[in-house]
Amino acid sequence: MSDESPLRELQSRTRMLAHDIVTLADLQLQLFRADGQEMARKAAPKLVLAGAGVVIAASSLPLLIVGLAYALVELAGFPVWGAMLLSAVIGLIIGAIAVVVGIKRLNPLPGIRRRSTGELRENVEFLKATLKRPRPQD
Repeated sequence: MSDESPLRELQSRTRMLAHDIVTLADLQLQLFRADGQEMARKAAPKLVLAGAGVVIAASSLPLLIVGLAYALVELAGFPVWGAMLLSAVIGLIIGAIAVVVGIKRLNPLPGIRRRSTGELRENVEFLKATLKRPRPQD
């Protein structure tokens, strides 16, 4: 028989479990931080490219819309207000398509998130198994 009382043994095991939980939580946070840094590093060039595209498109879009409107007035006989409205709607549609494509291209980094999620799942399973472990016989 053990010379430790059941209360002392429970306290000792609780401290060990708490230590394991804190250690796993610390490691999980370090992994999340590393994954976040990797995602930011990989996404930065894409964000710069998308930003440059937005600036260029935004600066040339007014001229394109006005040019389209004047072409509709001259070639199709539209009234000026109708041509301006139609060309603005066309510009909005093109802009919306560009935004959707840009957002979809920014999200190809699920593998990094999957790594953190997998590690978290393994840590939770380890803790569950530890809590279910039968008490060793003395």
